[in-house]
Amino acid sequence: MSRPVRVAYTSLLRLQSATQHGHVIEDIVAAVIGLALVVYLAYALARPERF
Repeated sequence: MSRPVRVAYTSLLRLQSATQHGHVIEDIVAAVIGLALVVYLAYALARPERF
């Protein structure tokens, strides 16, 4: 493998790794927000007089 191709391939692997970690963080944040919303809606259904 020539040097320019190797450098490009290594850069692509680094970019892909960073992108995957970014998606993991987004998924965790989305799951926490979704869970909080479900808990809030369940509480609002159980105690409608408080809302």
